[in-house]
Amino acid sequence: KLRVDNYLDNQQKVQTAKLAVYCLKRYATALDIVSAVTEKRVITFGQIYQLVKAQANGGPGPLRVVNGWANIFLCYGNDGSLWLVGARLYSGGWFFDAYPLVDPDGWRGGSRVFSRK
Repeated sequence: KLRVDNYLDNQQKVQTAKLAVYCLKRYATALDIVSAVTEKRVITFGQIYQLVKAQANGGPGPLRVVNGWANIFLCYGNDGSLWLVGARLYSGGWFFDAYPLVDPDGWRGGSRVFSRK
């Protein structure tokens, strides 16, 4: 099992992000999502980790914590290009995945999309 905190320096300060939150009204591909998001300021993986850690057990906050609903973040990959990173809470814990913008699969309506303000 991948533990995200093994890849982050716990002493490192991560700047808290002010978020722009969008809700998908219908199924959308990565390109659809990026085209519709008006504020395309990326979120760092450390900032995603902060959000997930704050809602680790599903408590109140900006993330959608209903079983399996995606929280989608605009992030830069190691290759320097824009990716969508998904975070979902299931009964067994948080699941993360990442997709390049050219990925043909989509995201279901009701998912939340986050970028920085």
